[in-house]
Amino acid sequence: MDDKALKIVRDYIWEHLDKSDDLAALNFNFEVYVVWKAKALQNWKYLISSTLLDGM
Repeated sequence: MDDKALKIVRDYIWEHLDKSDDLAALNFNFEVYVVWKAKALQNWKYLISSTLLDGM
């Protein structure tokens, strides 16, 4: 389940990444990681972040 959640966030970042920025300034080797997760009422809740410095 963790891999699926990380893939969803990684795909979202690629779709919404500003392509007009300087390519050298963007770190295209970014990582996506789970900050927090919990199961509440039989549903998983995730807080996921990335190493990009994009303010998202």
